Amino acid sequence: MDTELTRLIQDMPKGENHVHLEGSISPELLLSLGEKNGVTLPFDSVEGANRYIRENTRSLDTFINVFNVVNSVMCGQEDFHQLVVDFAREGARENIVYREAIINFAVHEHRGIDPREIVRGLASGRREALEKYGVDLCFIGELDRSVDRYWAEDFVRRMDQYRKEIPLVAIGWALGLKGKEEDNFRAPEHREAFRLAGELGFYRTAHCGEVQGPESVWEVLENLEPDRIDHGVRGSEDPALVAELARRGTLLAVCPSTNVLIGLYPDFASHPVKYLMDQGVRVSVSTDDPAYILTGLSHELTQVALAHDLSREEVIELVRNSFRHSFAGKHHQEKLEHWLKQN
Repeated sequence: MDTELTRLIQDMPKGENHVHLEGSISPELLLSLGEKNGVTLPFDSVEGANRYIRENTRSLDTFINVFNVVNSVMCGQEDFHQLVVDFAREGARENIVYREAIINFAVHEHRGIDPREIVRGLASGRREALEKYGVDLCFIGELDRSVDRYWAEDFVRRMDQYRKEIPLVAIGWALGLKGKEEDNFRAPEHREAFRLAGELGFYRTAHCGEVQGPESVWEVLENLEPDRIDHGVRGSEDPALVAELARRGTLLAVCPSTNVLIGLYPDFASHPVKYLMDQGVRVSVSTDDPAYILTGLSHELTQVALAHDLSREEVIELVRNSFRHSFAGKHHQEKLEHWLKQN
């Protein structure tokens, strides 16, 4: 890849659609909060934290163990405030001007953390993040897939109340407390919760088509009526589904490093991102859990561009999609277009 394209990726204003707030915590903050809150961690240095994470994110199941260890240090409003500020600072270093952060309220509530504490921390952290770093953040409430339909519907109603304090723009369907996808409810169980979310004015997104195949994407499309899909890459295995995604204009917010790390694809060159783009499917690139995957958005875009020999316009299209299909950041595309005219 030429240096011009590398500079383009690093320097242009970017957006990010698929990133878990808890998955963004740096080793330094992880250690600091562990000490502050009296939490014993299985490592005592930055190098040890990185090694632990690297050695225990080789599959979705072991990833859940890391997720639980990291979450154990988050104990109150101040912790979530600092996490949000750090999240924005790291984004600013990569010229990310807009990020949609997925937050797992259910996991923290299960640990005994009052959701109102979380909301207050997110709200104050977001204000400081915007003031200090100019990064616009909004939040996606992650619905726990291991709960029944009644809990899920109540969750959506509670999320609606929190919108008075934070820009909670969407309900997401991702992992549950039980971790393994086969231990969680399938999409039909949460059809009513997602119908309610739409009625209340939430956008809707869902993780599918990663560990499970294209049938999981069809099931989500038919039952949850998502505005966007997180991952969805195994939809590439079904030509009819690819055509349907293109027809609907449904964005796939893909995270190539995660897919490679858990063994879904052997390398970036084998990832179907370019095939999906060529078939007319809307795609954006995100980092998923950057602190666990040990990556950044510029790295993700660079690796995709290098592995698939993307042109300048194809890279720009990936970034444009992150704004065009965002839930609250479409106006930020103006920053990208202005920058492109100057460069």
